[in-house]
Amino acid sequence: MISRVDLVLGLLLVTCLFPSTARSEEVPEKLNRWLGPQKWQRDTEGPIISLGSKGQFDDTHIFAPAVVCENKRYMLWYCGSRGAVS
Repeated sequence: MISRVDLVLGLLLVTCLFPSTARSEEVPEKLNRWLGPQKWQRDTEGPIISLGSKGQFDDTHIFAPAVVCENKRYMLWYCGSRGAVS
């Protein structure tokens, strides 16, 4: 069984690798507004997430966030890395 995390990450990967496929004519009209650039508005002065503790998967970089609202509950997935980027 595929988890929601795997599904979301898979959809993000397909969207990044095949942008023309992700925006095909088969996309329902009501979703088109979400496929273009989004205008974000800061509603807090500080970050909502920070780098992980030393040795954690996200102790050096945090990137590619994805937020989902389900049953009035917001969930955030993101990528992270540790160590130097070569």
